[in-house]
Amino acid sequence: MLKKQFLLLFCSLFLLSSVAVSQGSSTVYRIDNSAADTVFYCNGPVLVSPHIIIENIQVKNASDGIKISIANYKKGEDSLFCQGSSLGSHWDNNYGNLEIKGVGDAAVYEQVIRQVYYQNLSEESDREPRSFSFTLLDADYLPHTQHFYRYIKKRGISWTAARDSAAKMDYYGLQGYLATITSSVENDFIWSKIDGVGWIGANDAEKEGTWKWVTGPETGTIFWQGNQNGSPVNGNYSFWNTGEPNNVQKAWGEDEDYAHINANPESIPKSWNDLPNEGDKNNPGGYYYPEGFIVEFGGMQGDPVVQLSATATVAWKQQPQMQLINFDSLVCGDLKQKLNLKFDQDVSLFVRPLQNNSSVENETSLTPVIKANDFGEYAFELAYTNLYNCTWFDTITTRFQHQPTADFFSDEDKCKGYNLRLNFTGAKSGAAEFYWYSNDTVFASGTDLTSVEIPLGYGQRNRIVGLKINENGCVAEHFEPVSVTPKMDFKVAQNAEGCTPLNVLFENVDKEIIKSYMWDFGDGNQSTEKDPAHEYVNPGTTDMYFDVSLTVVSEEGCENFGTLYDTVRVHPIPSIDLDFDAAICYAENAEINYVGSASQSDTFVWDLTDFGNNEITEHPGNTSGPLKIQLLTRPVAEVGLQVVSEFGCETDTLFRTFKRKPYFNVEPDTIGGCPPLNAEIQLTTTDFTDAVDYYWDLGDGQTETGNSVSRTYTEPAQNIDVSVVAVSSFTSCRDTLLLPGKVFVYPVPEAAFAANPPGVLISNPVIQFENQSGGATIYDWDFGDDSYSTATQPLHKFENMGVFNVRLLAVNDFGCEDSTVSTVSVAFDHVFPPTAFSPNAGNEEDREFRIYSEGMVNDGYKLLIFNRWGETIFESNSQETGWDGKMKNGRNAPAGVYSWVIQYFDFLGSKHNQQGTVTLFF
Repeated sequence: MLKKQFLLLFCSLFLLSSVAVSQGSSTVYRIDNSAADTVFYCNGPVLVSPHIIIENIQVKNASDGIKISIANYKKGEDSLFCQGSSLGSHWDNNYGNLEIKGVGDAAVYEQVIRQVYYQNLSEESDREPRSFSFTLLDADYLPHTQHFYRYIKKRGISWTAARDSAAKMDYYGLQGYLATITSSVENDFIWSKIDGVGWIGANDAEKEGTWKWVTGPETGTIFWQGNQNGSPVNGNYSFWNTGEPNNVQKAWGEDEDYAHINANPESIPKSWNDLPNEGDKNNPGGYYYPEGFIVEFGGMQGDPVVQLSATATVAWKQQPQMQLINFDSLVCGDLKQKLNLKFDQDVSLFVRPLQNNSSVENETSLTPVIKANDFGEYAFELAYTNLYNCTWFDTITTRFQHQPTADFFSDEDKCKGYNLRLNFTGAKSGAAEFYWYSNDTVFASGTDLTSVEIPLGYGQRNRIVGLKINENGCVAEHFEPVSVTPKMDFKVAQNAEGCTPLNVLFENVDKEIIKSYMWDFGDGNQSTEKDPAHEYVNPGTTDMYFDVSLTVVSEEGCENFGTLYDTVRVHPIPSIDLDFDAAICYAENAEINYVGSASQSDTFVWDLTDFGNNEITEHPGNTSGPLKIQLLTRPVAEVGLQVVSEFGCETDTLFRTFKRKPYFNVEPDTIGGCPPLNAEIQLTTTDFTDAVDYYWDLGDGQTETGNSVSRTYTEPAQNIDVSVVAVSSFTSCRDTLLLPGKVFVYPVPEAAFAANPPGVLISNPVIQFENQSGGATIYDWDFGDDSYSTATQPLHKFENMGVFNVRLLAVNDFGCEDSTVSTVSVAFDHVFPPTAFSPNAGNEEDREFRIYSEGMVNDGYKLLIFNRWGETIFESNSQETGWDGKMKNGRNAPAGVYSWVIQYFDFLGSKHNQQGTVTLFF
């Protein structure tokens, strides 16, 4: 069955049908809470209806009783429970209902219902007022309509039968009718009660498309005109599903004229549909098969007045808003503060200290005084309760802090120096932040910085020094004017910067009458002139800065002193050198760089007029290098360089001669071959200016001179190092060229093998050749029988008998080779004569018994045939002549088995003897 969540939740108090009530009696049956005020929820459970009245009701069945429902129930947030109940209770968390059940009279139920509590379980409640209803358990009461409702479950009931059945019902005198729905509140309420199709009291049976209520007080009220594209009439409520009403014609001939509330989970929840009178009668398992109907009680003419329900409301009262007027969280120099509190509603207030060494005066007034026994941070709790006894708590924190003073002592002399010492003489308690001022600028700051020396400078007016002290937020400050005499204004008049030697002119603009001057130029020299000139010299390689000081003494005897820091800057003449030595000889490809104190921001002027264009492979331009050169056609060249610093300081031009080693090439590259190797080595050069002698060491103990040499090497497997020394008679430069492995005489392999075995019989003519060669990678075998192989360890089968010369050719990776020859033999083994023959055979070869083979020779051949008595009946001395079955007398021998013996020599001269039997038949 489809379960639906009851969205508009309420709490109704019911008595089931077993409640003792007489319909005709004059007794008043009463459930009344109308005199109750709204109950306000604070922070804990509250009684919902502490003054409810229940009269003249007697519950006789233990399963009957009263139901309290939360109309706007929030699942997981709201809860009802009964405390100290003598009756049974059950809380329905899904629908927000508390059911009180058991046998009891009105007094028992009144006592129990008055002990029902509401509790909000959420930490962040929506604070929406909650509505509660109290009804009997045999019907549901909706406060919105003040009507009662029952859902009658009856599968398969038609709409007309449901209408008639509802009309026959009454509830304590209230006439029943098939429910009419005039609001979303009522629709939500009813929908929560049904399981499946639930008939309601509307149809368009009278006129297709004109939907009206045909039951209850709304009988005749038209609320919808048209099909699914229709519209409400006079704004009356309806809630059709999408595409409804659609008046679908059914297979049994009926269309859809009767309204019900949907149970199909795929439809809009709580929506309506139109169906035939019997619903989807042919599909009992479907969503549109009738499951029951809703009966509504109330609102009919002639209905009696009943009071079988009551309501209650629980609301939240807003927390009073507190305002602290002119509150200071920091109180400096005092140990108390008067609060000024203001609330937006009437409250009772109590203020209490949260520390032992603090107190409150007038703690229940809106102007309490909070106090502390000592400086520090203190917390006070404010508890305020509204008219509904809801109490809230707030905490305020105040720091009572010692108030410091910012007094200080300075030099009392009339003529104050440019450096003024100030010492703190004020009062503080504990650590404090100090801020010392020179004029309006913080000169120095720090924790407990009680003394400072402030330089006052020169050329300033209206000097002020001061101190601001901050002790945990409590601030004090003190400022004093100071005066310094005499005032000074001196400077460099000309040439504050330049190349060494630098002549600098100084001047001083007097603001007072000066009696004496003393200039200190910062280089150990002084002057007493008013506007002196001085020459500075920088002997180093980096810029030099000079501080210039002036001491003046006024007519009043006040002395003043000032320094112009780094006011004179003297640039050096860069040092200059090149990174090669004129006495050393270098290779033909060289890189030359500037060496000295100049930087990349300086300008480098190279004089390369002695070089041809093709001799400079990388021109340095105006940089420090590198200058890359290649001297191939001459042994010397001259390099010139001048440096001009970024400040225009120039060096002299430096000239230096570059000497090159003898330049030559050796051809060809590595010479290699199998021995004997004839090596020819040739020298070449592009320098025809230099005069060079060459001295060779050919690596085999032989030396030669000249531009070329030749030598034959016969010893294999040699790497021969060759060297040549070149000596220039023009520059005295010499160069040695080492040519390691210049000549490579290839190694020669050694061919060798063994035949295993060296001789075999023709019956198994296979010989394994064991390769015993050294230094070879390629092998060619010639077995002497027109057979060949390139295998390393070949296994060869000879097809014929004989003596064979086997040759092995071994070749290494360099192509050098060696070979060897060895003889093997394939000998005769024995013959395999036939075991039977017939002179009458169809094949001619089967008509005689003949023993022959290629390996036999006729010399020494002898074949004998014996009968069963050992008598010789046939003899042959040639393998060409066999026995034709006849005896010596020329007559045919009898058929049977005959013995034979043969003696012969093979082609190698070995003697063989064999014997056997042969069968003769005709």
